[in-house]
Amino acid sequence: MDTLRALFVCICVLLIHSIPMGAQTSTVYRKIAQRQDEYMGNTWVGKDSTLFSYNVDAMLTATHSLKVDAAQNWTSDYRFVYSLSPSGKVVEQRRENWNGSSWINANRYTYLYNMIDSLITIEYDVWNGTQWTPNGRITYTGFNAFGQWSEELTSFYIAGMWQPYFRKTQTYVNNQTKLQQQNKESYDVTTNSWKKIERLTYTYAQDSVSSITRSVPDSNQNWRSDKKYIYQYTFSPTRLNLYLVQNFDTITYNFVDESRVVYTYSNSNKLLSTHTEIALAPNVWVSKGRETYLYNALDECEEYTDEEVLNGVWTNKKKSNYVYLSSLLTHQTDYVGSASNWMPSTYMFMNYDNAGNMVFKQTDVFSGNNPVPSHRAFYYYQSYVVSAEDLLLHTDILIYPNPARNQVSVELSMPSHRRVVEILLYDMQGKVCQSIIQASQATLQVPVNTLETGVYFLAVRDASDGTLLNVSKLLIQD
Repeated sequence: MDTLRALFVCICVLLIHSIPMGAQTSTVYRKIAQRQDEYMGNTWVGKDSTLFSYNVDAMLTATHSLKVDAAQNWTSDYRFVYSLSPSGKVVEQRRENWNGSSWINANRYTYLYNMIDSLITIEYDVWNGTQWTPNGRITYTGFNAFGQWSEELTSFYIAGMWQPYFRKTQTYVNNQTKLQQQNKESYDVTTNSWKKIERLTYTYAQDSVSSITRSVPDSNQNWRSDKKYIYQYTFSPTRLNLYLVQNFDTITYNFVDESRVVYTYSNSNKLLSTHTEIALAPNVWVSKGRETYLYNALDECEEYTDEEVLNGVWTNKKKSNYVYLSSLLTHQTDYVGSASNWMPSTYMFMNYDNAGNMVFKQTDVFSGNNPVPSHRAFYYYQSYVVSAEDLLLHTDILIYPNPARNQVSVELSMPSHRRVVEILLYDMQGKVCQSIIQASQATLQVPVNTLETGVYFLAVRDASDGTLLNVSKLLIQD
Protein backbone atom coordinates (compact mmCIF):
# COMPACT_ATOMS: atom_id res chain seq x y z
CA MET A 1 0.00 0.00 0.00
CA ASP A 2 2.86 2.37 0.80
CA THR A 3 4.31 1.60 -2.63
CA LEU A 4 1.08 2.76 -4.27
CA ARG A 5 1.03 5.91 -2.17
CA ALA A 6 4.66 6.63 -2.95
CA LEU A 7 4.07 6.16 -6.67
CA PHE A 8 1.01 8.42 -6.54
CA VAL A 9 3.02 11.14 -4.80
CA CYS A 10 5.76 10.74 -7.41
CA ILE A 11 3.21 11.18 -10.20
CA CYS A 12 1.99 14.40 -8.60
CA VAL A 13 5.57 15.68 -8.21
CA LEU A 14 6.41 14.85 -11.82
CA LEU A 15 3.20 16.56 -12.92
CA ILE A 16 4.21 19.77 -11.18
CA HIS A 17 7.74 19.72 -12.55
CA SER A 18 6.50 19.00 -16.07
CA ILE A 19 4.74 22.38 -16.18
CA PRO A 20 6.90 24.82 -18.15
CA MET A 21 8.63 27.60 -16.26
CA GLY A 22 6.36 30.58 -15.87
CA ALA A 23 3.21 28.64 -16.79
CA GLN A 24 0.39 29.30 -14.36
CA THR A 25 -2.46 27.35 -15.90
CA SER A 26 -3.26 24.11 -17.64
CA THR A 27 -6.20 22.86 -19.69
CA VAL A 28 -8.13 19.81 -18.53
CA TYR A 29 -11.11 18.13 -20.16
CA ARG A 30 -14.21 17.02 -18.30
CA LYS A 31 -17.06 14.91 -19.61
CA ILE A 32 -20.26 16.94 -19.45
CA ALA A 33 -22.66 14.38 -20.91
CA GLN A 34 -22.95 10.80 -22.10
CA ARG A 35 -25.74 8.94 -23.84
CA GLN A 36 -26.23 5.20 -24.24
CA ASP A 37 -28.44 3.54 -26.84
CA GLU A 38 -29.53 -0.05 -27.40
CA TYR A 39 -30.11 -1.73 -30.75
CA MET A 40 -33.61 -3.21 -30.67
CA GLY A 41 -35.86 -4.26 -33.52
CA ASN A 42 -33.32 -3.16 -36.16
CA THR A 43 -33.22 0.38 -34.81
CA TRP A 44 -31.37 2.36 -32.16
CA VAL A 45 -33.38 3.38 -29.09
CA GLY A 46 -32.27 5.45 -26.12
CA LYS A 47 -31.43 3.67 -22.88
CA ASP A 48 -29.98 6.15 -20.38
CA SER A 49 -27.87 9.26 -20.21
CA THR A 50 -25.97 11.28 -17.64
CA LEU A 51 -25.16 14.98 -17.35
CA PHE A 52 -22.15 16.18 -15.35
CA SER A 53 -21.70 19.58 -13.72
CA TYR A 54 -18.48 21.17 -12.48
CA ASN A 55 -17.36 24.31 -10.72
CA VAL A 56 -14.90 26.80 -12.19
CA ASP A 57 -12.02 24.64 -10.94
CA ALA A 58 -13.38 21.67 -12.95
CA MET A 59 -14.35 19.78 -9.81
CA LEU A 60 -17.46 17.61 -10.05
CA THR A 61 -20.49 19.17 -8.36
CA ALA A 62 -23.40 17.07 -9.70
CA THR A 63 -24.38 14.10 -11.86
CA HIS A 64 -27.87 13.96 -13.37
CA SER A 65 -29.15 10.60 -14.65
CA LEU A 66 -31.96 10.35 -17.18
CA LYS A 67 -33.90 7.44 -18.60
CA VAL A 68 -36.14 6.86 -21.59
CA ASP A 69 -39.87 6.37 -21.11
CA ALA A 70 -42.15 4.23 -23.25
CA ALA A 71 -42.60 7.08 -25.73
CA GLN A 72 -38.82 7.41 -26.15
CA ASN A 73 -38.72 10.73 -24.28
CA TRP A 74 -35.85 11.51 -21.95
CA THR A 75 -37.02 12.00 -18.35
CA SER A 76 -35.08 12.70 -15.17
CA ASP A 77 -34.39 9.71 -12.92
CA TYR A 78 -32.06 10.72 -10.09
CA ARG A 79 -29.11 12.96 -9.39
CA PHE A 80 -26.14 13.27 -7.02
CA VAL A 81 -25.22 16.72 -5.74
CA TYR A 82 -21.77 17.31 -4.23
CA SER A 83 -20.73 20.09 -1.86
CA LEU A 84 -17.02 20.80 -1.72
CA SER A 85 -14.68 22.33 0.82
CA PRO A 86 -12.26 25.14 -0.19
CA SER A 87 -9.57 22.48 -0.65
CA GLY A 88 -11.77 20.46 -3.02
CA LYS A 89 -12.81 17.76 -0.55
CA VAL A 90 -16.37 16.42 -0.79
CA VAL A 91 -18.24 17.47 2.37
CA GLU A 92 -21.65 16.22 1.27
CA GLN A 93 -22.97 13.80 -1.35
CA ARG A 94 -26.74 13.97 -1.64
CA ARG A 95 -28.95 11.77 -3.79
CA GLU A 96 -32.27 13.13 -5.02
CA ASN A 97 -34.95 11.26 -6.97
CA TRP A 98 -37.26 12.81 -9.56
CA ASN A 99 -40.96 12.23 -8.78
CA GLY A 100 -42.26 13.63 -12.06
CA SER A 101 -42.48 17.26 -10.98
CA SER A 102 -39.71 17.96 -8.47
CA TRP A 103 -36.55 16.61 -6.87
CA ILE A 104 -37.07 14.65 -3.64
CA ASN A 105 -34.31 13.95 -1.12
CA ALA A 106 -33.34 10.27 -0.86
CA ASN A 107 -30.11 9.93 1.13
CA ARG A 108 -26.90 11.76 1.84
CA TYR A 109 -23.35 11.24 3.04
CA THR A 110 -21.61 13.97 5.00
CA TYR A 111 -17.87 14.11 5.59
CA LEU A 112 -15.94 15.80 8.36
CA TYR A 113 -12.19 16.47 8.17
CA ASN A 114 -9.62 17.54 10.71
CA MET A 115 -7.23 20.48 10.43
CA ILE A 116 -4.90 18.62 8.04
CA ASP A 117 -7.78 17.45 5.82
CA SER A 118 -7.77 13.87 7.08
CA LEU A 119 -11.21 12.28 7.04
CA ILE A 120 -12.49 11.73 10.58
CA THR A 121 -16.26 11.11 10.21
CA ILE A 122 -18.66 9.85 7.53
CA GLU A 123 -22.36 9.96 8.30
CA TYR A 124 -25.13 8.38 6.24
CA ASP A 125 -28.66 9.81 6.55
CA VAL A 126 -31.94 8.90 4.85
CA TRP A 127 -34.86 11.22 4.12
CA ASN A 128 -38.10 10.20 5.86
CA GLY A 129 -40.27 12.65 3.95
CA THR A 130 -39.87 15.59 6.30
CA GLN A 131 -36.34 15.47 7.68
CA TRP A 132 -33.00 13.71 7.59
CA THR A 133 -32.71 10.74 9.93
CA PRO A 134 -29.36 9.21 10.90
CA ASN A 135 -28.65 5.68 9.67
CA GLY A 136 -24.94 4.89 9.74
CA ARG A 137 -21.63 6.40 10.74
CA ILE A 138 -17.91 5.68 10.36
CA THR A 139 -15.38 7.45 12.58
CA TYR A 140 -11.59 7.52 12.39
CA THR A 141 -9.53 8.24 15.50
CA GLY A 142 -6.01 7.91 16.87
CA PHE A 143 -4.12 9.66 14.10
CA ASN A 144 -0.33 9.58 14.22
CA ALA A 145 2.03 12.34 13.12
CA PHE A 146 1.83 11.03 9.53
CA GLY A 147 -1.96 11.29 9.34
CA GLN A 148 -2.64 7.55 9.69
CA TRP A 149 -5.61 6.50 11.83
CA SER A 150 -5.43 3.71 14.39
CA GLU A 151 -9.17 2.93 14.71
CA GLU A 152 -12.10 2.82 12.30
CA LEU A 153 -15.50 2.35 13.95
CA THR A 154 -18.70 1.62 12.02
CA SER A 155 -21.99 2.21 13.87
CA PHE A 156 -25.69 2.14 13.03
CA TYR A 157 -28.40 4.35 14.49
CA ILE A 158 -30.96 2.04 16.11
CA ALA A 159 -33.80 2.96 18.47
CA GLY A 160 -32.48 6.46 19.02
CA MET A 161 -28.88 5.54 19.80
CA TRP A 162 -25.67 4.66 18.00
CA GLN A 163 -24.95 0.93 18.06
CA PRO A 164 -21.37 -0.22 17.30
CA TYR A 165 -21.20 -2.78 14.51
CA PHE A 166 -17.66 -3.19 13.12
CA ARG A 167 -14.18 -2.07 14.17
CA LYS A 168 -10.71 -1.99 12.63
CA THR A 169 -7.57 -1.17 14.57
CA GLN A 170 -4.21 -0.64 12.93
CA THR A 171 -0.58 -0.20 13.93
CA TYR A 172 2.25 1.04 11.71
CA VAL A 173 5.94 0.30 11.31
CA ASN A 174 7.81 2.83 13.46
CA ASN A 175 4.43 4.56 13.90
CA GLN A 176 4.72 6.06 10.43
CA THR A 177 2.82 5.01 7.28
CA LYS A 178 3.57 1.36 6.52
CA LEU A 179 0.88 -0.88 7.92
CA GLN A 180 2.23 -3.35 10.47
CA GLN A 181 -0.90 -5.04 11.77
CA GLN A 182 -4.65 -4.78 11.31
CA ASN A 183 -7.36 -6.31 13.49
CA LYS A 184 -11.02 -6.65 12.48
CA GLU A 185 -13.81 -7.17 15.01
CA SER A 186 -17.60 -7.28 15.00
CA TYR A 187 -19.80 -6.22 17.89
CA ASP A 188 -21.94 -8.92 19.55
CA VAL A 189 -25.10 -7.22 20.84
CA THR A 190 -26.08 -10.30 22.87
CA THR A 191 -22.92 -10.16 24.99
CA ASN A 192 -22.12 -6.46 24.45
CA SER A 193 -18.57 -7.37 23.53
CA TRP A 194 -16.27 -7.32 20.51
CA LYS A 195 -15.64 -10.59 18.66
CA LYS A 196 -12.48 -11.15 16.65
CA ILE A 197 -12.79 -11.66 12.89
CA GLU A 198 -9.37 -11.41 11.31
CA ARG A 199 -5.81 -10.24 11.94
CA LEU A 200 -3.34 -9.31 9.20
CA THR A 201 0.37 -8.87 9.86
CA TYR A 202 2.76 -7.35 7.30
CA THR A 203 6.44 -7.49 6.42
CA TYR A 204 8.24 -5.42 3.78
CA ALA A 205 11.10 -5.48 1.31
CA GLN A 206 12.29 -2.05 0.18
CA ASP A 207 8.90 -0.48 1.02
CA SER A 208 6.94 -3.13 -0.90
CA VAL A 209 4.81 -5.64 0.98
CA SER A 210 6.72 -8.92 1.08
CA SER A 211 4.26 -10.97 3.15
CA ILE A 212 0.83 -10.81 4.75
CA THR A 213 0.01 -13.34 7.43
CA ARG A 214 -3.69 -13.88 8.13
CA SER A 215 -4.89 -15.09 11.53
CA VAL A 216 -8.43 -15.99 12.59
CA PRO A 217 -9.92 -16.63 16.02
CA ASP A 218 -10.43 -20.12 17.40
CA SER A 219 -13.44 -21.15 19.47
CA ASN A 220 -11.91 -19.44 22.51
CA GLN A 221 -11.28 -16.17 20.64
CA ASN A 222 -7.53 -16.74 20.56
CA TRP A 223 -5.67 -15.91 17.36
CA ARG A 224 -4.40 -18.80 15.23
CA SER A 225 -2.53 -18.67 11.93
CA ASP A 226 -4.60 -19.32 8.81
CA LYS A 227 -2.89 -18.15 5.59
CA LYS A 228 0.22 -16.42 4.36
CA TYR A 229 0.58 -14.35 1.19
CA ILE A 230 4.16 -13.95 -0.02
CA TYR A 231 5.36 -11.43 -2.63
CA GLN A 232 8.80 -11.73 -4.24
CA TYR A 233 10.29 -8.91 -6.29
CA THR A 234 13.28 -7.86 -8.28
CA PHE A 235 14.28 -4.25 -7.81
CA SER A 236 15.59 -1.44 -10.04
CA PRO A 237 12.99 -1.47 -11.44
CA THR A 238 10.60 -3.00 -8.94
CA ARG A 239 8.78 -5.95 -10.50
CA LEU A 240 6.64 -8.59 -8.84
CA ASN A 241 8.02 -11.98 -9.87
CA LEU A 242 6.14 -14.38 -7.62
CA TYR A 243 2.92 -14.36 -5.62
CA LEU A 244 2.65 -17.35 -3.28
CA VAL A 245 -0.30 -18.41 -1.12
CA GLN A 246 0.23 -20.79 1.80
CA ASN A 247 -2.17 -22.46 4.24
CA PHE A 248 -1.40 -23.13 7.89
CA ASP A 249 -1.35 -26.82 8.74
CA THR A 250 -2.84 -27.24 12.22
CA ILE A 251 -1.25 -30.70 12.53
CA THR A 252 2.36 -29.87 11.69
CA TYR A 253 2.02 -26.18 12.68
CA ASN A 254 3.77 -25.14 9.48
CA PHE A 255 2.70 -23.18 6.44
CA VAL A 256 2.28 -25.34 3.33
CA ASP A 257 2.06 -24.14 -0.27
CA GLU A 258 -1.40 -23.78 -1.84
CA SER A 259 -0.93 -21.81 -5.07
CA ARG A 260 1.43 -19.44 -6.81
CA VAL A 261 1.56 -17.01 -9.73
CA VAL A 262 4.81 -16.54 -11.65
CA TYR A 263 5.32 -13.34 -13.67
CA THR A 264 7.67 -12.89 -16.64
CA TYR A 265 8.73 -9.63 -18.31
CA SER A 266 10.44 -8.47 -21.45
CA ASN A 267 13.77 -6.65 -21.51
CA SER A 268 11.79 -3.40 -21.67
CA ASN A 269 9.88 -4.39 -18.49
CA LYS A 270 6.65 -5.23 -20.29
CA LEU A 271 4.58 -7.95 -18.64
CA LEU A 272 4.74 -10.98 -20.94
CA SER A 273 2.91 -13.66 -19.00
CA THR A 274 1.47 -14.87 -15.73
CA HIS A 275 1.41 -18.56 -14.87
CA THR A 276 -0.84 -19.84 -12.06
CA GLU A 277 -0.04 -23.17 -10.43
CA ILE A 278 -1.60 -25.30 -7.68
CA ALA A 279 0.45 -27.31 -5.18
CA LEU A 280 -0.43 -31.01 -5.06
CA ALA A 281 2.29 -31.85 -2.57
CA PRO A 282 5.49 -30.23 -1.27
CA ASN A 283 7.46 -29.04 -4.31
CA VAL A 284 4.92 -30.64 -6.68
CA TRP A 285 3.14 -28.03 -8.82
CA VAL A 286 0.52 -28.40 -11.55
CA SER A 287 -0.60 -25.70 -13.94
CA LYS A 288 -4.00 -24.07 -13.48
CA GLY A 289 -3.99 -21.03 -15.77
CA ARG A 290 -1.85 -18.60 -17.74
CA GLU A 291 -2.15 -15.19 -19.31
CA THR A 292 0.01 -13.90 -22.16
CA TYR A 293 0.51 -10.45 -23.66
CA LEU A 294 1.77 -9.60 -27.14
CA TYR A 295 2.97 -6.12 -28.19
CA ASN A 296 3.56 -4.20 -31.38
CA ALA A 297 6.67 -2.22 -32.25
CA LEU A 298 5.38 0.73 -30.20
CA ASP A 299 5.02 -1.47 -27.09
CA GLU A 300 1.22 -1.30 -27.30
CA CYS A 301 -0.59 -4.46 -26.23
CA GLU A 302 -2.04 -6.08 -29.35
CA GLU A 303 -3.28 -9.31 -27.84
CA TYR A 304 -4.26 -10.62 -24.43
CA THR A 305 -4.89 -14.36 -23.96
CA ASP A 306 -6.27 -16.23 -20.94
CA GLU A 307 -6.07 -20.02 -20.81
CA GLU A 308 -6.89 -22.63 -18.17
CA VAL A 309 -6.18 -26.31 -17.62
CA LEU A 310 -9.23 -28.59 -17.82
CA ASN A 311 -8.77 -32.33 -17.37
CA GLY A 312 -5.05 -31.92 -17.80
CA VAL A 313 -5.28 -30.08 -21.12
CA TRP A 314 -4.67 -26.40 -21.84
CA THR A 315 -8.00 -24.91 -22.91
CA ASN A 316 -8.79 -21.52 -24.36
CA LYS A 317 -10.75 -19.25 -21.99
CA LYS A 318 -10.81 -15.71 -23.39
CA LYS A 319 -8.81 -13.51 -25.75
CA SER A 320 -8.79 -9.89 -26.85
CA ASN A 321 -7.17 -8.24 -29.87
CA TYR A 322 -6.51 -4.50 -29.95
CA VAL A 323 -5.94 -2.04 -32.81
CA TYR A 324 -4.54 1.48 -32.31
CA LEU A 325 -4.36 4.69 -34.28
CA SER A 326 -1.88 7.31 -33.06
CA SER A 327 -1.64 5.37 -29.79
CA LEU A 328 -5.41 5.52 -29.28
CA LEU A 329 -7.32 2.26 -29.02
CA THR A 330 -9.80 2.21 -31.92
CA HIS A 331 -10.89 -1.44 -32.24
CA GLN A 332 -11.20 -4.35 -29.85
CA THR A 333 -12.35 -7.88 -30.61
CA ASP A 334 -13.09 -10.27 -27.76
CA TYR A 335 -13.21 -14.04 -28.06
CA VAL A 336 -14.36 -16.89 -25.83
CA GLY A 337 -12.60 -20.20 -25.82
CA SER A 338 -14.01 -23.44 -27.10
CA ALA A 339 -11.48 -26.19 -26.39
CA SER A 340 -8.56 -25.26 -28.69
CA ASN A 341 -10.62 -22.86 -30.80
CA TRP A 342 -11.61 -19.22 -30.45
CA MET A 343 -15.13 -17.95 -31.07
CA PRO A 344 -15.63 -14.19 -31.55
CA SER A 345 -17.99 -12.74 -28.91
CA THR A 346 -17.92 -8.94 -29.06
CA TYR A 347 -16.47 -6.25 -31.29
CA MET A 348 -15.98 -2.63 -30.21
CA PHE A 349 -14.86 0.42 -32.13
CA MET A 350 -14.17 3.90 -30.77
CA ASN A 351 -13.73 7.43 -32.11
CA TYR A 352 -11.89 10.33 -30.49
CA ASP A 353 -11.76 14.09 -30.76
CA ASN A 354 -8.59 16.08 -31.48
CA ALA A 355 -7.72 16.17 -27.77
CA GLY A 356 -7.79 12.38 -27.52
CA ASN A 357 -11.11 12.18 -25.65
CA MET A 358 -13.31 9.25 -26.59
CA VAL A 359 -16.49 10.61 -28.19
CA PHE A 360 -18.11 7.45 -29.50
CA LYS A 361 -18.07 3.74 -28.79
CA GLN A 362 -20.17 0.97 -30.29
CA THR A 363 -20.31 -2.65 -29.19
CA ASP A 364 -21.45 -5.43 -31.49
CA VAL A 365 -22.23 -8.98 -30.41
CA PHE A 366 -21.34 -11.83 -32.74
CA SER A 367 -23.96 -14.17 -34.14
CA GLY A 368 -21.74 -16.89 -35.50
CA ASN A 369 -19.08 -14.95 -37.40
CA ASN A 370 -21.29 -11.92 -38.03
CA PRO A 371 -21.25 -8.91 -35.68
CA VAL A 372 -24.70 -7.56 -34.78
CA PRO A 373 -25.09 -4.08 -33.22
CA SER A 374 -25.82 -4.23 -29.49
CA HIS A 375 -25.27 -0.84 -27.83
CA ARG A 376 -23.47 2.43 -28.39
CA ALA A 377 -22.48 5.50 -26.38
CA PHE A 378 -21.80 9.15 -27.18
CA TYR A 379 -19.57 11.33 -24.97
CA TYR A 380 -19.32 15.12 -24.80
CA TYR A 381 -16.61 17.21 -23.18
CA GLN A 382 -15.76 20.71 -22.10
CA SER A 383 -12.33 22.19 -21.49
CA TYR A 384 -11.42 24.02 -18.30
CA VAL A 385 -8.40 26.15 -17.56
CA VAL A 386 -7.11 25.49 -14.06
CA SER A 387 -4.13 26.72 -12.09
CA ALA A 388 -1.01 24.65 -11.64
CA GLU A 389 -1.90 24.22 -7.97
CA ASP A 390 -5.41 23.02 -8.81
CA LEU A 391 -3.96 20.55 -11.29
CA LEU A 392 -3.08 18.28 -8.37
CA LEU A 393 -6.80 17.97 -7.62
CA HIS A 394 -7.50 16.61 -11.10
CA THR A 395 -6.77 12.95 -11.58
CA ASP A 396 -6.91 10.65 -14.58
CA ILE A 397 -10.10 9.03 -13.30
CA LEU A 398 -13.44 10.05 -11.87
CA ILE A 399 -15.35 7.65 -9.60
CA TYR A 400 -19.06 7.93 -8.94
CA PRO A 401 -21.03 7.37 -6.86
CA ASN A 402 -18.55 7.49 -4.00
CA PRO A 403 -19.48 6.07 -1.49
CA ALA A 404 -20.87 3.14 -3.45
CA ARG A 405 -22.84 0.00 -2.70
CA ASN A 406 -23.21 -2.26 -5.73
CA GLN A 407 -21.28 -0.73 -8.61
CA VAL A 408 -19.09 2.26 -9.39
CA SER A 409 -18.53 4.00 -12.69
CA VAL A 410 -14.91 4.82 -13.50
CA GLU A 411 -14.47 7.72 -15.93
CA LEU A 412 -11.12 7.62 -17.75
CA SER A 413 -9.72 10.83 -19.15
CA MET A 414 -7.49 11.03 -22.22
CA PRO A 415 -4.16 9.65 -20.88
CA SER A 416 -5.79 6.35 -19.94
CA HIS A 417 -7.49 5.93 -23.32
CA ARG A 418 -4.10 5.17 -24.78
CA ARG A 419 -3.80 1.86 -22.96
CA VAL A 420 -5.30 -1.47 -22.13
CA VAL A 421 -5.79 -0.90 -18.45
CA GLU A 422 -6.10 -2.93 -15.29
CA ILE A 423 -8.45 -1.76 -12.55
CA LEU A 424 -7.38 -2.93 -9.11
CA LEU A 425 -9.22 -2.50 -5.84
CA TYR A 426 -7.00 -2.59 -2.76
CA ASP A 427 -8.17 -2.68 0.82
CA MET A 428 -6.44 -0.59 3.45
CA GLN A 429 -3.76 -3.22 4.05
CA GLY A 430 -2.76 -3.34 0.38
CA LYS A 431 -4.44 -6.64 -0.46
CA VAL A 432 -5.88 -6.85 -3.97
CA CYS A 433 -9.64 -7.46 -3.62
CA GLN A 434 -10.50 -7.28 -7.29
CA SER A 435 -8.67 -7.02 -10.61
CA ILE A 436 -10.21 -6.28 -14.01
CA ILE A 437 -8.20 -6.15 -17.24
CA GLN A 438 -9.82 -4.61 -20.31
CA ALA A 439 -9.39 -1.96 -22.93
CA SER A 440 -9.82 1.50 -21.50
CA GLN A 441 -13.13 3.10 -22.28
CA ALA A 442 -14.76 6.40 -21.50
CA THR A 443 -16.72 4.58 -18.78
CA LEU A 444 -15.85 1.36 -17.01
CA GLN A 445 -18.34 -0.36 -14.69
CA VAL A 446 -16.76 -1.98 -11.63
CA PRO A 447 -18.93 -4.25 -9.42
CA VAL A 448 -18.29 -3.81 -5.69
CA ASN A 449 -21.27 -5.62 -4.18
CA THR A 450 -19.06 -8.44 -2.86
CA LEU A 451 -16.77 -6.12 -0.89
CA GLU A 452 -17.04 -5.45 2.82
CA THR A 453 -17.88 -1.97 3.98
CA GLY A 454 -14.87 0.27 4.46
CA VAL A 455 -12.27 2.37 2.68
CA TYR A 456 -10.50 1.04 -0.43
CA PHE A 457 -8.06 2.35 -3.01
CA LEU A 458 -8.94 2.04 -6.68
CA ALA A 459 -5.83 1.94 -8.85
CA VAL A 460 -5.59 2.19 -12.62
CA ARG A 461 -2.43 0.90 -14.26
CA ASP A 462 -1.17 0.00 -17.71
CA ALA A 463 -1.89 -3.71 -18.09
CA SER A 464 1.13 -4.19 -20.34
CA ASP A 465 3.91 -2.88 -18.13
CA GLY A 466 2.32 -2.23 -14.75
CA THR A 467 2.78 1.55 -14.91
CA LEU A 468 0.60 3.14 -12.26
CA LEU A 469 -1.68 5.77 -13.80
CA ASN A 470 -3.81 6.83 -10.86
CA VAL A 471 -4.92 5.97 -7.33
CA SER A 472 -8.18 7.20 -5.80
CA LYS A 473 -9.91 6.48 -2.51
CA LEU A 474 -13.24 4.65 -2.65
CA LEU A 475 -15.72 4.10 0.19
CA ILE A 476 -17.97 1.02 0.20
CA GLN A 477 -21.15 1.19 2.27
CA ASP A 478 -23.96 -1.25 3.05
